[in-house]
Amino acid sequence: MKKITLFLLIVLSIFTFSLVSVSAEALFRIDITSKITTVTHGVKYQKIVGSINYEGTVSNQVIHYLAANPTVDDQIHVVVGDNYWDYSTPAPGGWGMSNINIIADKVESRYENYQVVGGVNGDFYDINNTGKPTEAHIINYDIIYKGTTSTHPVAGFYDDGTTIFSRPTFTGLTLVVQNDEGATKGKIAIDRINDLPDIDGISVYFDNWDAEIPDGYEKLIVKATRTAYDDSLDRYFGRGVLETRIDDAYQVEDHKFSVVCGDTFDDLGLINYGDQLVVQQNVTGEFANTRFGIGVWEKLVEFGTPIDTWTTGAALGSRAPRTAIGVKADGTVFFVVVDGRQFNEGMEGVTHWELAQIMAYFEAEVAYNLDGGGSSTMITADEDDSGYITMNSPSDGRLRSISNAIFFVQGELIPKASDIPNPDTRPQFEPPTNVYLDNGIIHFDEVMDASAYYVSINGVEHYTSTNSYVMPNIRGIYEIKVRTRGTEAYQTSLYSDPYIYYQTSSDVSDILALFDYLAQGRKP
Repeated sequence: MKKITLFLLIVLSIFTFSLVSVSAEALFRIDITSKITTVTHGVKYQKIVGSINYEGTVSNQVIHYLAANPTVDDQIHVVVGDNYWDYSTPAPGGWGMSNINIIADKVESRYENYQVVGGVNGDFYDINNTGKPTEAHIINYDIIYKGTTSTHPVAGFYDDGTTIFSRPTFTGLTLVVQNDEGATKGKIAIDRINDLPDIDGISVYFDNWDAEIPDGYEKLIVKATRTAYDDSLDRYFGRGVLETRIDDAYQVEDHKFSVVCGDTFDDLGLINYGDQLVVQQNVTGEFANTRFGIGVWEKLVEFGTPIDTWTTGAALGSRAPRTAIGVKADGTVFFVVVDGRQFNEGMEGVTHWELAQIMAYFEAEVAYNLDGGGSSTMITADEDDSGYITMNSPSDGRLRSISNAIFFVQGELIPKASDIPNPDTRPQFEPPTNVYLDNGIIHFDEVMDASAYYVSINGVEHYTSTNSYVMPNIRGIYEIKVRTRGTEAYQTSLYSDPYIYYQTSSDVSDILALFDYLAQGRKP
């Protein structure tokens, strides 16, 4: 995990007083024995120890609260994380379970610009088998999964910091064609999965298909970087790089998938070698531009008022550990974890009705229940770079392996690459010039009208919105090149002339650190 410098404001108060929230039908009170508050990179954590009184029933509770406002702080973002298998096999289908610390590390390894500040567990999931989430799972605009039933809402997180809760609308599987930057060149509807296509269409075969695809059909062989699927033919995902085109009979190899073209299909020059091909559900409406999404369950608060009319849910009336997400009227996103099943420690847990009251107490305009029980977990980053601190007391006595999680991260947002017209008639940016390194910082001249650049270090690209980039403080031999990132008006430039930076070291730890650093970027 990367080093994070924490700025803490710690307030410790030990006292007893009452705060009352009155709804239409219920009286709710929190009697606080102690409260601890910390603020780190704009993310507020609060621990309340005391008791709650709901309609005359008193119970001892420990409540954990984590909040930030990504609509006003452009360095704070909400992301969804997982540690699913990078490649599918017939039995887990691309899914998996890991504890929240491992998932947080995965977030930081996927996005070099982000540092995890804190987070909580996410959606309900298949705990006894695959780890597959119950509802939709969206990672960096990729629709990894549409959900098993799509009966519950999904929390969607936009680049501008706003949050929505709604049910996504899917219109069928589609092939998204992107260039090496992830800029979308076009979309093509997919006829079917693991079956031959219509005469003028395409189908896709995954590596869970054991028979040969017959000759006579053009086949686009894709080296997969991520796939996921289950036993339903409309719940497939695949992402990879186009390697080759063949007409011969072909049996899909492990960690690959094949796009099969009908007799009269013509991509009009859209698909080229090196392009990224993405098989996913096409989502419309509010979720068309959400970067991250995760399933939520029962609504707890609506228009600032607690809800108390559920008929089904996760053991509604039982006292249990609970996790929830809420959004305030000003755009603040917050998570609450209430400890439970530890009666002798003053952690009795809450019912759904009490959780709804707690979310309203924290001024939620809208709030939803997440997975709970032994899955309920809240973490924050440790100030001494030793990992993460578990803020609550998980009822399992340890961190449970879960499906996915939601995090506050700190860092620069990398905007989505602009879509590309076909044919692409945009003029091309000039490459940056005068690349040099000074005091560990790569510098180069700005390019007129450019908004960002890609810095290639030993073949791995790193994004920067300025005409400089901080090198790792690691000895080694580096080939540094820079290209100008494309916009709606201009194509991405060619690379600059290479700049060679040479500094040897016999320290094995330096070499391993270099590999780790480079792995966090993106290959051009």
